[in-house]
Amino acid sequence: MYGSEAVGGPCKTSERSAPGKALKGHTFKEFAVRAIVDCQNTCKREPRCASYNFYIPGKVCELNSHTKEEKPDHFVTDELRSYMKREDMNCVKHCTPNTLSIDSLDSPD
Repeated sequence: MYGSEAVGGPCKTSERSAPGKALKGHTFKEFAVRAIVDCQNTCKREPRCASYNFYIPGKVCELNSHTKEEKPDHFVTDELRSYMKREDMNCVKHCTPNTLSIDSLDSPD
């Protein structure tokens, strides 16, 4: 499982949700959840997940393979959704092993 705590560099940053926004065209999996935290936890376990949209009325999680920074033209206003980048995305893509916390990588077990 990925950890959300890290030491140094860009790994210290995290992004809050963007209510009323969504990344369109990059969803690879969607499913119903009880709460947005279920979406967050599933995204952390999916190596392909870079961000997610939460469809508020139906409580549907949409896992995305990209972030709004990677696809800014596909980041749109959608009052029924809330966008969130995977918390540890900066660490996964940009940090060196020296800046990752011990629990930041999948264990081989």
